[in-house]
Amino acid sequence: ALSMARTALAGRESALTPSLNSSDAGWMSAPMPSSWAICRAMATLYTHAAVGLVLGRVCFARRMPPAFWVLAGLLPIVLDLDAFSDAPYGSALGHRGFTHSLCFALVVGFAAAAATFRYFKANVWTLGCLFFFITATHGVLDALTKGGEGIPFFWPVSEHRFGPWGPIQVADIAD
Repeated sequence: ALSMARTALAGRESALTPSLNSSDAGWMSAPMPSSWAICRAMATLYTHAAVGLVLGRVCFARRMPPAFWVLAGLLPIVLDLDAFSDAPYGSALGHRGFTHSLCFALVVGFAAAAATFRYFKANVWTLGCLFFFITATHGVLDALTKGGEGIPFFWPVSEHRFGPWGPIQVADIAD
């Protein structure tokens, strides 16, 4: 039974091992088993939450209540609620629209701080800046993908979109 498990695992390893001679992005283009499709499609939600949690840990050395960590993980994800909008993709009301702007991140971040600073025993401005920064990272990460629409960072002043600039693969929820 052990040798059969090793053989099965060896077959999976070869499917996951990237070709070093490939002209592609190496490990980023390695094939994934189809059973991993759900993980791949949801990775962006996890990535946005992980960034918020890491920034929360970096900025607050003292022990924080569990509600703080829930907010630090959820605030960056809130911006993707626009995916449920009926507005066309690419419009200000559609996905990657005004909810990904710095103005929206500022409002969400300071609203969350104003509602929780007493409970967290933190300075409202410090907490507001942290929550703003945590929320704004969502738009930055989305702009660093290599697909989709750019991000209107300066909405409502300008609807100019920035990105896509980078190497991060876009996770297609439809997969």
